[in-house]
Amino acid sequence: MSLRFILVTTIAAFAVLDILVSGLLIVFTARLGNIAHEVGDSVENIHLAEEMEVTTLTHNRTRDPEVMLSLEADLRQLITDAWQHLSGEDERLLLQQLDRALEGYFVASHAALRNQPASPAGSLQPTTEFDTTFVLLRRFVYLNLMEGRRAELKAARWRRFSTIFGTAGAAIVFLSLMTIIFWLRVSAFRPASDLSAAIERYVKGDKTTPAPEQGPREFRSIAERFNQLTAELAHQRERQMAFLAGVAHDLRNPLSALKVASSMVAPEKQLPPEPLLRQIFGRQQKQMERLERMVWDLLDATRIEAGILELRMEVCDLRDVVRGGVEVFESASPRHHILLRVPDRPVATWCDPARIEQVVSNLVSNAIKYSPKGGTVEVRVARDPVDALITVTDQGVGISASEIANLFKPFRRAGPTRETISGIGLGLYVAHQIIEGHHGRLEVRSVAGEGSVFEVRLPRLDTQPVQSPNGPASSPTEILVH
Repeated sequence: MSLRFILVTTIAAFAVLDILVSGLLIVFTARLGNIAHEVGDSVENIHLAEEMEVTTLTHNRTRDPEVMLSLEADLRQLITDAWQHLSGEDERLLLQQLDRALEGYFVASHAALRNQPASPAGSLQPTTEFDTTFVLLRRFVYLNLMEGRRAELKAARWRRFSTIFGTAGAAIVFLSLMTIIFWLRVSAFRPASDLSAAIERYVKGDKTTPAPEQGPREFRSIAERFNQLTAELAHQRERQMAFLAGVAHDLRNPLSALKVASSMVAPEKQLPPEPLLRQIFGRQQKQMERLERMVWDLLDATRIEAGILELRMEVCDLRDVVRGGVEVFESASPRHHILLRVPDRPVATWCDPARIEQVVSNLVSNAIKYSPKGGTVEVRVARDPVDALITVTDQGVGISASEIANLFKPFRRAGPTRETISGIGLGLYVAHQIIEGHHGRLEVRSVAGEGSVFEVRLPRLDTQPVQSPNGPASSPTEILVH
């Protein structure tokens, strides 16, 4: 589960909860508003009914026709106003009956006034129509009172519902917030704190305790990469220690040999015979060459790591370059036969001849070193449709498949011979980087106990006569390999 998913889920959960709470509040508010409107209609109709009662009583007591007409107009207006505040079918039917009863009462009142114009003061109105109208008015008042009470009960119920839902909603929000905070603390904050503590421990010197790979995917990925980095740094330190031990071991042998040879020509001793002296100086020369090769390998490895290995590129005939790298070993070991095979036609390539010669010398030197029982070391120059090829084949101890994968890494050497054959494990690494700097490939095929074949592939030039793509071959180009 990723941190992004956790945050999106948290925000979405709060959004849904907010929508639900807001929706409930809208429903409760709308319902309470409707109930309040119903209560208002009931109160208004009660007020209108009471006014109609008073106006009807006044109408029943008067004998002045003009006043009667004015009061009748008021009653009709009150009936019209009451129609605007009805809240149910019962009220509508009752108001219709009341309207008809009032009109009947008005007709009977005017008829009674015409038939008895000279009666003494007192009521001349028809008793039956008046009683019917007044009873309907009282029923209208009572009905609105009942509607108001029902509305009040509904309002009370909805208030209880809103209180219950509001309390439950607040509790749900609070519990959800606490749950999310706890979840974030366990799933995000604690892994982040543990990762920070692991990095702090590493900074303070604890190089062995790994960072816990827990929590969201991003934190697990960071912890995994951090553990990989610390493991690689530990492995690198081990390689560096092994490298220093190898350098010390390989320096000790030639230095010991030089010390022994120098002791034979010490100032206080008589010089040995000339043949022995020449032999001593020959041995010293070989030991100094070994030291020089080791120093140059270290220097090249340092330049490669810094990304500033210099290549002076020019157009070359690969046959001459390889021949120069092989000639150095013509008398290197009487037990090994070095066989050079080159084609009749030039093999043109764009390269640094000194660096390619260095690669060839390294491969041939390794072939001799790792063929302790002698045999033939074959160096071949060839071409295919795309590349120029250099192959170095030996009949030595070979390399296992598991060791080939790490063969071109610095300070790596084949297992069974690393204690008996000198070297610090940089030659093939440097050679591999040089060939990659030429946009070529260095590959190996080997079977343990049967020998190895190293193959160098370089981009081939087909232009004849041989000349540089950027100018004459006599003006080399210097580039930096990064």
